[in-house]
Amino acid sequence: MYTKLSDPQARAALEGLQNVHAKIQTEAREYVKEPEPIDFEHYRSILKNKDLVDAIEQNYNTIKFPVITPQQLDEPVEGSEIQPINEKEMLQEMFSELDGQLEDSKTRITELKEFIRLMEDTRTTLDTTMPEMTAMYPEIHEEIDEEIANMEWDKDLS
Repeated sequence: MYTKLSDPQARAALEGLQNVHAKIQTEAREYVKEPEPIDFEHYRSILKNKDLVDAIEQNYNTIKFPVITPQQLDEPVEGSEIQPINEKEMLQEMFSELDGQLEDSKTRITELKEFIRLMEDTRTTLDTTMPEMTAMYPEIHEEIDEEIANMEWDKDLS
């Protein structure tokens, strides 16, 4: 089957499935029989605290593992009744939520366009002239004129 596939992705998917199958087969062979019972006498002989081993053995013996048959797997689980779905109501909820998201997106696009326009209007480059700067930022021009008039040559150096 592998040689019939020409698509590398299909070959990789088939290889992945074969690996999973091999892993399942290995685990099935490994766990085919019941595990051996715990030898608590052995642990009593090597551990100093015999009461601890007794407590663990008593606790272990109270554990009751459920027996699950294949027929039980097909039965529905208690309390998991399927709720009827009102498709019309669900679709209306989804559409109203999507309409809200759409309006938010339109508002955000408008804000971003305004921000881009502002950035383009106030952009400076190496070719920007002083008259262009004073037209864009008159408050800076006034501050520079005040500093020159007051002879504050080193005001912003430190």
